[in-house]
Amino acid sequence: MRLMSDHTGKHDGAVEKDSQEIRYFTCPAGAGSFVKPKKVDRGSSLVEALRQKYVALDAPVEAPLGVETNEADSRDFLKGSTEQTKRNGEEITRGTFEHKAYTKRGNTKAIQFCGELNVRKEQQLDDGVVDRVVLRCAGVSRLGSLDATATEHLASLTILDLQCNLLAAWTDVGDIVKACPNLTSLDVSGNRLQLNSAEDLAPLKNLKSLAANGVGLKSWEEILMIGRAAPSLEVLHVGKNAGACSGRCEVGDAFPSLRLLDVACTDLRDATPFAALPKLDELHAAENPLLANITGCVFSKLTALGCAGCGFANWGDVDALALSCPQLTRLRFGRDNAVTSALGASEARALLVARLATVRLLNGAEVSRRERTEAEKRYIRIAKAKIEQGGSEQDHPRLKALIEQHGEPMSKLASSNQGGPLGANLVTLTLRCMCAEQCTKEPVRKKFPGSTKISMLKRISTRVFGVDASEITLYFVPEEGCAPTYLDDDDAQLSYFGVPDGATVDVADKVAFEES
Repeated sequence: MRLMSDHTGKHDGAVEKDSQEIRYFTCPAGAGSFVKPKKVDRGSSLVEALRQKYVALDAPVEAPLGVETNEADSRDFLKGSTEQTKRNGEEITRGTFEHKAYTKRGNTKAIQFCGELNVRKEQQLDDGVVDRVVLRCAGVSRLGSLDATATEHLASLTILDLQCNLLAAWTDVGDIVKACPNLTSLDVSGNRLQLNSAEDLAPLKNLKSLAANGVGLKSWEEILMIGRAAPSLEVLHVGKNAGACSGRCEVGDAFPSLRLLDVACTDLRDATPFAALPKLDELHAAENPLLANITGCVFSKLTALGCAGCGFANWGDVDALALSCPQLTRLRFGRDNAVTSALGASEARALLVARLATVRLLNGAEVSRRERTEAEKRYIRIAKAKIEQGGSEQDHPRLKALIEQHGEPMSKLASSNQGGPLGANLVTLTLRCMCAEQCTKEPVRKKFPGSTKISMLKRISTRVFGVDASEITLYFVPEEGCAPTYLDDDDAQLSYFGVPDGATVDVADKVAFEES
């Protein structure tokens, strides 16, 4: 057999016996292996898998006491109360569990296990109410023989999930789709599917949603074949197909109805051709490190974008999103793009919020009106400090509009400018200890250059308050009523965070801060 990875086998299909090479088959070196026939799992049919999972109400109960037969030790969790259930006139006593799960903070939460018979009531194919079937990792490799009952069951399905089974070719998928005439949504992710020609995909023509992540698609041309075979597709997931989008991804007349496209982890280099998709509303392009920006086109209807783990290297790439995606409201940017990888979490989020005026949901968290206001005011302070250090106003395209909206910073900003008298670059700060054991110590007022690093400020706090520099967090409140700004980058300077003259910097326990 040939293994999926070229480095987990033992040979290339040939072995030596009595100093002679005997070749049984041909494959790349290190990808071949031999296994006994009885060890090979050839999988089961979809029909068989359905019968095994969706059993009748009068089928034997696998766990009559609410406990799996191989988990006899779990009977210790049975409570005194029991539940009586009648099946075929026979009373069955089923125990109820009282399991507990421990949370991160050490608290406990009770977990209640549903009765097996209660679950069965919701899974009766004969009633015609089951239109969604999930058979993940069930060993399905083919459709199987159809009788009248199986044909009726499959005809009622509209959603079918066959992730991580043993399907080997798109022809097998086509056979299953043809047996499910009302099917609109199909997930075959995790099956290594061989595609021989466009005819293999013809049965997909009525699908509206297809997930084919990690199925071995080799090129954008094969993805286009799916689009032409299924013109009604509204949702398409083709992520984790390495190299599938490494070339030019022209869409032509394919995908006229596509609203969501997932091309994560496909070696995508250029997303601009997707702007030609007339109805594209959501694009998932994460984990494509060669995708450096989205410029030179306008995604007029795009409202959601996923680009975590891409190659955005500077803030100009981020600013370009505002021009290329004027309707963008949901963004997953993560912290593994180069532009944010070295920043603290709160700092990176604030800068993204301030630079992208239309985003309402960032990395899965809602951007409230208050958060946006505070992020934009913080951005004004940081941008002004950078410009005073010699930066260009062109690097901050929203700065002028934000100043008109929020006004100039209320106080003098910390500056690291080395020119001019030293006093012009100093800010007066009050260090206040909020640590539990040293909170009774009086605050200390000192002058600092704007070039003072946060690590130095922590060392000064250690000397003044007797706290451990590695166990504290620093933050300040820029204006009354605003959320605190955390000084979470030890290598950054006071001027970077735009710490104003007269600010109070609080020194807090890191553990207490993280818990809060």
